[in-house]
Amino acid sequence: MSVASFHLRGLVSATYFTVIGTACKILSVFVNYFIWDKHASPVGLGALGFCIFAAMVFEQAPLKRQFPASVQKTYPTSLRKLQNSLPVIFICWFLLHGVRKSYGLGVTTIKPNTSGSIDTLVVVTGSIRGGQHAWQTFRTNLLAELHADFAYIGPGDPYIMSSTVKYHWHFEDPLDWGTFLDEVAPPEKWRHMCQWPSQFLGGVLNCHRGSAGILLAYREIARRYIDELSLDKTYKWFVFTRSDQMHLCPHPRTENLDEDSINVPEGEDYGGISDRHTVYPAALVLKGLNVTQHLLHNSPEVIEHFGGTQGLKPNNLESILKFYFDKEGLEVRRFNRTCFGVKRACDLTRWSAGSDHPVLKHLKLKVKYPRELALAERSCGFKLTVNTNVTYTDECLQEQFLRDNNVIGPIDLSTLPLHVLDAFTYFNMEFKGITKWGKYSIDKDQVPRQAFPFMIYHNSTVGWSKNYSTVLVDTLLAANANGEDISCAHYPESAYQIKIALERVNMAIDEPVKVLVAGSISPWVEIMILSSDLKLAQGMVSVTDYNPIIVEDSRIEFVHLLELQNQSSIFDVVVSHSRIEHDGLGRYGDPVDPNGDFKAMAEFHIMLRDKGFLVLGVPTVEDEDTTGSIEGNFYRIYSAERRKQLVCGFDVVGKRIQTQQKLSGWQHQDVYVLQKTKSVNCYAEIIKKISS
Repeated sequence: MSVASFHLRGLVSATYFTVIGTACKILSVFVNYFIWDKHASPVGLGALGFCIFAAMVFEQAPLKRQFPASVQKTYPTSLRKLQNSLPVIFICWFLLHGVRKSYGLGVTTIKPNTSGSIDTLVVVTGSIRGGQHAWQTFRTNLLAELHADFAYIGPGDPYIMSSTVKYHWHFEDPLDWGTFLDEVAPPEKWRHMCQWPSQFLGGVLNCHRGSAGILLAYREIARRYIDELSLDKTYKWFVFTRSDQMHLCPHPRTENLDEDSINVPEGEDYGGISDRHTVYPAALVLKGLNVTQHLLHNSPEVIEHFGGTQGLKPNNLESILKFYFDKEGLEVRRFNRTCFGVKRACDLTRWSAGSDHPVLKHLKLKVKYPRELALAERSCGFKLTVNTNVTYTDECLQEQFLRDNNVIGPIDLSTLPLHVLDAFTYFNMEFKGITKWGKYSIDKDQVPRQAFPFMIYHNSTVGWSKNYSTVLVDTLLAANANGEDISCAHYPESAYQIKIALERVNMAIDEPVKVLVAGSISPWVEIMILSSDLKLAQGMVSVTDYNPIIVEDSRIEFVHLLELQNQSSIFDVVVSHSRIEHDGLGRYGDPVDPNGDFKAMAEFHIMLRDKGFLVLGVPTVEDEDTTGSIEGNFYRIYSAERRKQLVCGFDVVGKRIQTQQKLSGWQHQDVYVLQKTKSVNCYAEIIKKISS
């Protein structure tokens, strides 16, 4: 290059030499822009444009000496062509830049994931906020774009964000987050920091304002889960974000981020490093999340860094993150922001109340941080728009009522607002006897008569003591082997229906299986499974319920429902009889929720392995055209339309299994054998439709 440069310098003037060098640089940057994004910024493009403009208006100064005729005839012509082409280069550059951004590709070069493997885990922490409009962009522009798994830590229900929840780590927010931080470090190590004029311990009682302390706590909780489950060996990337982020355009692909650095979107740093959205490579995730441990155990070091004990300046979480990353040698790289925070009227917040926005107001939303939106629009290359001809429903109405009134059943459903009641009636359903309601109402006929001597009945509110002894199990096994019907009186021939369903499942499975019974008052379903030809893994069947069951027999294992919320793809067969119709009505002390039955079906879907089976018994109308009913807070009798939506994530194997005698009402429990072959996403779409 040096020889070529000296040769060129001998042929042209210094100015023309510079012009040619600039043109070459333009071409190299032009190529670089489309294969590597990290150095292309608006400021850089502006500077480049200025250089191009300067080259365009340049004119050759008079030469002081005469060059040979051959040179005089060649170099002015070639350079004039180059000079005349500069406007074309300038125009093409910015046209291509605009086209690229108009398709949402201004953030990163899209490289399709052809491996088919999932190497990214998106983690959402804290209360669930933002609403369906934000969550739709979460599903399309984040989860789907990165082909990622979804994990949630917090007190909310993540299935309203996306039904594809891989990990649900339930954590109830304490009134004083200091109680959790005291478990991380002794109080004498860190509590004195509450006296600092700062805001990085917000959420700790009688300490700082805001919520930064809560965010620090969730970082520690996430670190523990990832470490305990060795998820840093399972995934290559971890995206930590919030539920109230609207993702304007596709998130940058991980293959275009720096795998040796912590990656953070531009802007909103407040003197440090933004905490609202962070992408960690697996090699740095545990170290990056260890900030809470370091801060609470090393307060003297923090004091020294921020100016000593005298005249300590206020500090926020952003400055704490920068201090920790710098100290640990964790490099931070920036990428173009594609998301911004939004707020509904019913979203609780400890910080920004949001600002009105002319577009978001149509969605009943506010923008939390206008600068975030401006950066996202610049990165994505287009402005946020909505269809202003559509009247968008205020989805806060239902959620606000349920939150303000703390609606945990059992209650009289007729006291709910009309818009909440309407949500229950989707898919050809109607209320009948809406003012009728009961508290649990468990009577003797919900248990097989053969079990009466071995179980204790208290009253209709408490019901039966759930104590499954070996004597009880052996008695029911013997009765079934002798040809006795061990169905409970409420559901005649239900044991026969389950027997036929299990035979149908057994025909498709020839290896040991893990089987779960979802909901149980007495172990008659478990007995039918133990009596079947299914090869049971470890020779036992599992049973789950909200209420604890005392199991004294080695052939039955109890697993609390909360334990299963962190699990997926762990059972080959799930059996649910006369449970789904109660979910969301509040009769058994569960939250009142119009989507309760669909959420339960999504949970079954996630628990099952691919091609797994769900044996489902639900009360259905006898005539396909008959409207289904909701009988107070007691149960649903499903219409054909709602039943079809209920099994949207499954294929029906064979015909429905009916009783030999004609039954009606809630006793008309058809049993279906369903196989997991479809996506769970259909439940999210149904829930979204009902919620809106």
